[in-house]
Amino acid sequence: MYPRGRKTGFDDCDTEEFPQPKSSQFRIFNPKDFQQQFNSKSESGSNAYHNDPHSPIGLTVGKSKFTISKYLSKGSFGCLYLGTHLGTNQEVAIKIERIDCEKPQLHLEYGFYKKLLQIPKGVPKIYTFGPCGRWNALVMELLGPNLEKMLELCGGRFSLRSIIQLVIQFLFLFRSIHECGLLYRDTKPANFLLGQPSTSKWWIIHVVDLGFCKEWRQEDGQHIPYQENKPFTGTVRYMSINNNLGHEQSRRDDLEALAYMMIYFFKGRLPWQGIIASTITKRYMKICQSKLETPIETLCSNMPNEFAMYLRKVRSLNFNERPDYGSLLTPFVDLLAREFVLDLNDKVYDWTQTHRIKPLYLRFPECNPTKPISNLNRKNYDGPDDYPEIYSRTLS
Repeated sequence: MYPRGRKTGFDDCDTEEFPQPKSSQFRIFNPKDFQQQFNSKSESGSNAYHNDPHSPIGLTVGKSKFTISKYLSKGSFGCLYLGTHLGTNQEVAIKIERIDCEKPQLHLEYGFYKKLLQIPKGVPKIYTFGPCGRWNALVMELLGPNLEKMLELCGGRFSLRSIIQLVIQFLFLFRSIHECGLLYRDTKPANFLLGQPSTSKWWIIHVVDLGFCKEWRQEDGQHIPYQENKPFTGTVRYMSINNNLGHEQSRRDDLEALAYMMIYFFKGRLPWQGIIASTITKRYMKICQSKLETPIETLCSNMPNEFAMYLRKVRSLNFNERPDYGSLLTPFVDLLAREFVLDLNDKVYDWTQTHRIKPLYLRFPECNPTKPISNLNRKNYDGPDDYPEIYSRTLS
């Protein structure tokens, strides 16, 4: 029996044509411009929520006194607001959920964030969690724009170099999440945010929205059992074939979803986008059929062979098998070193450069744009020695 799916990303532009890039030139990422666009888009929503007599705006959260100041967006579970610490004026993100909602999730998400505290980078700081009037509130570090926004900024596609650098970050991040005993289960560009542009973490990918996470390790340390007829979890565009079939997810499924997201970054769309059916379940079945019938060579056409190799490997993993993250990662590190003249300290992405301009510079206010990245103070910009076991061979 094909499982009946719940609405978990059906409205995420899956039935719309993705606009093709208007030009081959990337724009320089200006944090001030992005903030102005963001503020103008959220202004009407902010006013609407502020005029609502039941709005949480103006309330304070926790003993540290974080005040809720502005509505930002709505997520899978709850709404996101901008907040401020009353003592320091530090801006934070505050996710809220009605205490009396039918299926409360925010306390579970808070628990998942606590499990990931040991990860040194890629997870936002959590400041407090607790009641706030008729809501529960989760106060966390305010991050920068998400990868979907950056894709729009770059014309609908990322360059190969940026994608390889993202793959390397993502594999480290997923390995860390899995080693904490969790599955992410909701891979999509909107769920991965850059750090704040004015900080040294501007280039680091951060994972958010942990509402779909699940523990893959049971209390006795054993892997969760394989099951079928499970409800869909995540966004259909990127979900693995096993998830699409209603099978219990494991670590392999996070890695397969990552492959589809990288192909989307490279090509601007996936073959199963735009599929329409009379019901959500039938549409999911058609999308699953497309994933099964599209050869990997076709899916990864015009891409370096490393991407097809990666997808074959993760699809071949058994349900409870631990992925060999090192063997998945090494081909991309080799590809990066082979195809690009690379200073591993520069951390240049499409949104921080203009196309084919060398040398490449960061374009942030606190940086001198006349200096190459390699001359910047490494104390403020931690380099690739964050991952010495991966980069040592490349640098030798």
